[in-house]
Amino acid sequence: STFDVYTVKEIGIRKQTALKLLKSYYFLEKENPDYLEKDRNEERETSTVPTYESVNLLRLASKNKELDKVDYNSIKKKVLQDGRDASEVKRDLTQLVRSREELLPEEAWQKKRVSQIKRILSLLKTLKTELKVTKILPAKVVGDIEKLILTLETEI
Repeated sequence: STFDVYTVKEIGIRKQTALKLLKSYYFLEKENPDYLEKDRNEERETSTVPTYESVNLLRLASKNKELDKVDYNSIKKKVLQDGRDASEVKRDLTQLVRSREELLPEEAWQKKRVSQIKRILSLLKTLKTELKVTKILPAKVVGDIEKLILTLETEI
């Protein structure tokens, strides 16, 4: 009656696994239709057929803005031609992203700074809401917190 029930009872896999399979196939169908056509028409060695986890990592890598086209094509070759295991692909992706951060320390620092400011903003907004509701401190304090929030928002 539902997708969840179907995947568990009929196929014997979890919903999350089924969704990864579907997303991975859709990605191949959309981004690499030649690969799927080639797969149907030719015999392949089992060792070069990628796992769905590797294809899923490739799908996620295609959306990663920190990877340029050359890096993405390198990962794509490792997955679709070499049949690399997901753990190897993940390790390669991690190294690529880290190397980008090492090459651009100023950008890495700025990214970390923005992340920390966003976290502080979230805490301040929660505090402001709680103070407005409980009224345990004067309205001036809430106003000061609002000013601080506005100041920090300009820093992002």
